[in-house]
Amino acid sequence: MPNCCICFTTNKGYLFPTVVSAIQARANSSRSLADVAVYCVEKPSKQVDDFAVVCASEGIDFACIDPEVTDHSHVAFTRLFLDRFVPSQYSQFLYIDGDTQIMGSLDPLITADVPANRFLATTDPIAFEYNREDRAPERMREYLKRIGIASIKDYFNSGVLRINRNGWSEISARAYAFCLTTKKRELHFWDQDGLNVVAAQSGVRLPMSLKYNFPVFLRNCRVEEQLKPVIYHFMSNPKPWNGSFPPWNQAATMPYRELCQKYPAMRPYQPPFSTLKKAKYFVQQRVKQLNETVTWGLSGRRGEVLSYEDMCRNLSILSA
Repeated sequence: MPNCCICFTTNKGYLFPTVVSAIQARANSSRSLADVAVYCVEKPSKQVDDFAVVCASEGIDFACIDPEVTDHSHVAFTRLFLDRFVPSQYSQFLYIDGDTQIMGSLDPLITADVPANRFLATTDPIAFEYNREDRAPERMREYLKRIGIASIKDYFNSGVLRINRNGWSEISARAYAFCLTTKKRELHFWDQDGLNVVAAQSGVRLPMSLKYNFPVFLRNCRVEEQLKPVIYHFMSNPKPWNGSFPPWNQAATMPYRELCQKYPAMRPYQPPFSTLKKAKYFVQQRVKQLNETVTWGLSGRRGEVLSYEDMCRNLSILSA
């Protein structure tokens, strides 16, 4: 019986893309090593039942989580409550956000020897954007200092987390307590800020390669070939289920269309997207692509990303 659970948490508003990512996780992981589960923080409904049927057909566990289990908090905080609802048979978690696509084997990440009271996470793009402390906006520097993070270079993204369950309850409880004592409007990135504060205080986070949490805009940074991404993370709008927008093409939109083709009951749940928005985002993404090619791909930021990868290789506890 596997001791690792690949966990996705969502509500009904994000079920559609989350299930696509979960299907890809199942296809890219060994069944002997990990189970895949979607945990939906909703009361039972027809929509939830429809997705549960799809998950069952794809070999994915599906469960409704009563909002009381997560203290009626915003769905973004659900990863902080994994220890409350993921079955106790799993001693290891691989948490993945739903706005991702999985294009390679997760097995090395599943089998990583993560010590107790630790988790793996990748450095957030913001740390590379301001590759010198004095380049970070003053407001951002003051914010990080106020919440207890000394350096922006230490800030990590919580979209993919490889977690040893032993100790996660304490880590996540501390992160959630921080968030409760900080007004939501003062938090820039909600639960992610809380986890970063705990990590800054106690060093519980270990660096993980960006190949396992690859911000899709880094395609414009000319590092994709070197990193060979496994998990692509679509961190901002638009998303690939909205359409084909640079730096991705039609291939990135196919998994969502294929889900509807295979399971016609899914068609009503594909998020709508107006023609006006498509036009707006196409222009926006073209401009960003040009800007990022210069500011990331042709600047010191690219070197910062590759240096981080070298560090991860030297420190890696992954099996491959």
